Amino acid sequence: MDAGKVSTARRFSTAAQVKGFKPEAKVYEATDALARGLILRVHPTGSRAWFYRYREPRIEGRQGKLHRISIGEYPAVSLDDARTARHEWAALKGNAAAPDPHERIEAQRREKATRKAEEAAQLDTDAWTVRKLGTDFLAALTREGKRPRTTGEAKRQLEKDIYPVIGDMPAAAVTPEDVRTILHRIEKRGALRLRNAVRVTLRWMYTWAAEDGPRHLRHHPNPVATIRRKKEF
Repeated sequence: MDAGKVSTARRFSTAAQVKGFKPEAKVYEATDALARGLILRVHPTGSRAWFYRYREPRIEGRQGKLHRISIGEYPAVSLDDARTARHEWAALKGNAAAPDPHERIEAQRREKATRKAEEAAQLDTDAWTVRKLGTDFLAALTREGKRPRTTGEAKRQLEKDIYPVIGDMPAAAVTPEDVRTILHRIEKRGALRLRNAVRVTLRWMYTWAAEDGPRHLRHHPNPVATIRRKKEF
């Protein structure tokens, strides 16, 4: 319901009066007689909530904008606690050196939204393991019409030589040293040709990821970029 259509005729000054407000067919508000701007909103469902309502100062003769700041649910937040919160917000409103309460609320909201977005992005980053990246890379090769032999060979290299070493690592966390570990294990088997082929596959996969992979890998440094091919004797 629009705040302008909510009845605000009721007033209170004691905790007993607050406790006596019962739900009705429509939302209504009661105002504190001792703390200007403190409001208790009562819903038909029985829920009751505290708000601090204030108006911005007039600017060039224009009436300031009306703001409402949520304080908390009653009875979890008592009348005394609600008044304390109201006084804290009112002190900010009267402090020229402090941000307007509504601006502070908005800044906190934006900060919280940014933090949540960063946390979600980090979860997404961690979920993109080398194994998941490899699965998407192979699917892309098939969509692009690469020869089954080419895709099959890349799949074998991923499953036999790459996944056992770094398959469960976040793809963004792989370093050149991790790649060298994989290649060195292959070299120890005396398979230099395979070593070079695996290097090419890994480089190809990260090049694809930088162009068409998940957002957090776009422009990500290719961990294979500085690793050279070895001569096969």
